[in-house]
Amino acid sequence: MDEGSEREVRGDTAAGGRNSLARPGDLLERVVIAIAVLLVLLALPVAAAIGSEVHSMRADFIATDVAEKHPVTATLTEDAPIVAGTTGFENVEARAEWTTPAGATRTGLVGAPNGSPAGAEIEVWVDDLGGLVPPPPQSDGALIAGVTVALGLWAAFSGVIVLACMVFRAFLNRLRATNLEREWARVEPVWTSRA
Repeated sequence: MDEGSEREVRGDTAAGGRNSLARPGDLLERVVIAIAVLLVLLALPVAAAIGSEVHSMRADFIATDVAEKHPVTATLTEDAPIVAGTTGFENVEARAEWTTPAGATRTGLVGAPNGSPAGAEIEVWVDDLGGLVPPPPQSDGALIAGVTVALGLWAAFSGVIVLACMVFRAFLNRLRATNLEREWARVEPVWTSRA
């Protein structure tokens, strides 16, 4: 086989020519996939920017929350109850006493390890008035929130694009099958009469 006829058979796609066996839908499919890949790649910096904004907002919230809460040491005024069925890592409520940021003494129920003796010291968090509040969130929560949002948005967008491509490809395959059946119906009588 000479070089010219070999190029004709291959369609000379390597040299930038058009493949003579390619159907119009094949080119359309390649264009749609290229656009889909481009969209998925362009969505990455957008998702990263949104994740960065979420990180910034969450970090501001954590900083504000930390500024409004204060860790203080509470001293148990009675033994913490021993609750059956709990491990030593679970907290039970026990009466305790602590000093507010303003210097006043407050009492109330705090979470203490199961069976802690009176006089044990427990770290608790209080507001400016000395009332018990939950501890502030961890500072790495802002990073986790930002990364989770960014990856989640990018994955969701990419999933929608991939699903759209799959639906489009199924539509093209159905159209190709219909065209093939139509062509076969036209050619099949000629082929079977030669046999």
